Amino acid sequence: MENICRCGHRCPTVEQLRLYFGTWVYYGYQPFKIGFIPVWWIFANTAAVLVPFILIYKLAPKLTGLKQLLVIVLLPSGAFLGHAAVGWPIYSALGTNTDTFPHSIIQVATALCILLSIAVVWTLMQVTDIAVDNTVHRSKNDAVNCLLAENTY
Repeated sequence: MENICRCGHRCPTVEQLRLYFGTWVYYGYQPFKIGFIPVWWIFANTAAVLVPFILIYKLAPKLTGLKQLLVIVLLPSGAFLGHAAVGWPIYSALGTNTDTFPHSIIQVATALCILLSIAVVWTLMQVTDIAVDNTVHRSKNDAVNCLLAENTY
């Protein structure tokens, strides 16, 4: 049974439990783990989730009629695109014999994967004009301005 967080997202504990009991295994040297999951996987998975949805968000106005069927192809393709775009450094490093390959290079590849994930998601958000939601700050400021306006004669 999957564990759902209050925010509605799958908790990383789902993967942690499977790794703990050995039903999932990450082969080779995996640096920078949180529990049992390599940190680079968290960032690569984030890109794999966000990239297809950002693509659909941007293309939605153009997907009318039968073109809407493209979503069936765009979602999995976008997921692979996101994972591959940020994961290629670590894939290349883990494709070696990690027992004899310098661990420092694998650690650098992990850091590159994390940086690429942040860069890819940020870039796509800039290109698609997705802004960070500031409604909380705006509503607080509006409330303060209303109070000041009401008390001014």
